[in-house]
Amino acid sequence: MCHADESRPPAAPVATGAVASAGPLRLTSADGARFAAYQALPDQPTGAGVVVLPDVRDAHEFHRDLARGFAENGVVAVVLDHRGRVAADDGRGPGSGGFAHAAEPDRDPVLLDVAAAVDHLLALGVTDPFTVGFRLGGALSWGQSALEPRLAGAIGFCGRPAECRELIPRMARPVLVLAAGEDVLTPVEDVLAFDRELAEAGVPHEFRLYEGAPHSFFDGALPDQADNAADAWRRVLAFIDEHRREEPTPRWGLPAHAEQPLPHLPTRAGRTGRGERGRSTTGVRTCDSLHAVMLAEHYDFRLHGHVLDLGGRSAAFLAEAAARNPGLTGAFVTTDDFLRAVRGSVPAEVADRISFHEADPLTDPVPGHYDAVLLEHVIHRFDPERNQVVLRAARRVVDPGARLLVLDFLLLADDARRLDPVLAGGHLVVDGTVVYPEDEVHGWLRDTGWRVLETRRLPGSPRVVIAEAA
Repeated sequence: MCHADESRPPAAPVATGAVASAGPLRLTSADGARFAAYQALPDQPTGAGVVVLPDVRDAHEFHRDLARGFAENGVVAVVLDHRGRVAADDGRGPGSGGFAHAAEPDRDPVLLDVAAAVDHLLALGVTDPFTVGFRLGGALSWGQSALEPRLAGAIGFCGRPAECRELIPRMARPVLVLAAGEDVLTPVEDVLAFDRELAEAGVPHEFRLYEGAPHSFFDGALPDQADNAADAWRRVLAFIDEHRREEPTPRWGLPAHAEQPLPHLPTRAGRTGRGERGRSTTGVRTCDSLHAVMLAEHYDFRLHGHVLDLGGRSAAFLAEAAARNPGLTGAFVTTDDFLRAVRGSVPAEVADRISFHEADPLTDPVPGHYDAVLLEHVIHRFDPERNQVVLRAARRVVDPGARLLVLDFLLLADDARRLDPVLAGGHLVVDGTVVYPEDEVHGWLRDTGWRVLETRRLPGSPRVVIAEAA
């Protein structure tokens, strides 16, 4: 699918959410090369993510729009740029001349770049990464079924089977093949043979041939292909939902003597449907990673040297802060069951600056001494008495003037939006946890040795209460 400058992806049949943020970024491959990419983050993540592999024109507005379409359906999207290693700049405007750069791609760097993009998705909290590609990227995507074991699946539009056929015996991840019946670049006999070869090799796959459709049928600028494009969108989203893998969400346990413990991470007992289950379990970790990015963008961690994440549920907050501030070190302190789940989740480039320690803040002394403490998504998991126990534990490991960041969902009296009350009701009904009013949280802080400085609103619903040790 060689999309022209005016091409735009068709609108997704159903948009379940919105785009939380989108924009360019730079990634680093295992060979040390930095390359251009683009990401779109959802406001309602499901735990799924995609690496988008463009056609021979490389990344342009079609693929960026497509990434935003994925985000509107809860899927984190990262668009690779095949020219990102060789182009003089990141501009991909009309007539950018992508064909010359992509005519003879060096596949080894592309594979390294795909691996780097998967690393990035996992670092954002994605639990089920996929690839989706077009023409040149379509065959590259199918080939990832054999080459990238961390994938949950590989999706390709109108690729040439000859470009990945030798990998069929090694393909292990599910494959989705979307082919055009009137593709001038790939004979229909070739894609039909590819379908048979995948079946004979035992590769789990789905195959859809759009009779009479042209090479670039997945294009919102082609009204006569609207039905085919809508069907392809539905199949892609259904494939992602079908092949997402069940994974338990770690919990931070209460001490054994606690009576009537509150659940600590959202779960929906008795539900087996993948779409809803993703929003209440595996999607939690994606939410945490997105919130970590938001916090690092809206709070200046350069003020601190050694930060404690106390009882948090994701090491992404410390990792994101450390990645942006080379002089920062951190400690993640929690109970053994949750520590086992998060240890090893920190990217290699900051792993030597983040340590992990076992301690229950409700019953055990907290090790170390710090100039800032972070409580991320902690207070809604406990009753007021236990929250004050945690706040006192945090106060004991800092000097006067140290900062405390309490990131959570809060009910604000002066907020006319209806989202936060809905979230509060959702937490109560789904898992029995509580979203507290801002004023109540401020009272706990005053009673446990903290002076409230401000409540800062992050994009979306999370808030961060910033306090100072009195």
